[in-house]
Amino acid sequence: PRLFITRRRTNAEAIYCGPYTNATLLKEAFAFLKKVFPLRSCRKLNKRVCLEYHIAQCMGPCQNKISKIEYNHIVNNLRKFLEGKKEDVINNLQDEMKKCSSKKEYEKAIIIKQRVEALTSVQNFYDNAKKPMFGELDELQHIMGMKNIPVHIECFDVSNISGEDAVGSMVKFVGGKQKKPDYKRFRIKSKNFPDDYMMMREIVRRR
Repeated sequence: PRLFITRRRTNAEAIYCGPYTNATLLKEAFAFLKKVFPLRSCRKLNKRVCLEYHIAQCMGPCQNKISKIEYNHIVNNLRKFLEGKKEDVINNLQDEMKKCSSKKEYEKAIIIKQRVEALTSVQNFYDNAKKPMFGELDELQHIMGMKNIPVHIECFDVSNISGEDAVGSMVKFVGGKQKKPDYKRFRIKSKNFPDDYMMMREIVRRR
């Protein structure tokens, strides 16, 4: 097995993930995966190890630098990672790191430790991104004297230049997270400028 980016599905036995619309983010993700799961990306096995082996982004299966069992272990961890089983992968790597340490294979243990740290950072970022900011929402609920936590929040504002070109805007938060696709912009229709209160009444009414 090898890890690579492709635009077409040409192998019925391969496992494909995607599609991904942002090429830049895809390349960044691919570079990260190569560091944590150093699988070969070459189309065919070379007669000697390449640069990726020397920069620790490939384990050199072409020259039997890694056993089939160890290589398949990396493949299985990558599959679990892509399936969202990040904690299982981290636990597996930690067990592997301990085994290397007990065998006094300290260099391997350090490399695995670095992979665990990288995955842990990703896991923490993912978890924090999913968690709503209930601490801040609790505080807002208390300040506003609300019965329930304000999970759905919409904020309005108006602006104009000396009474001309007046516009209103609305931003939306759900669970403390921005919902940019639901943002709105209003062209003010009221004629009594400048009257911020009237303009605010208008955009809230139209909303």
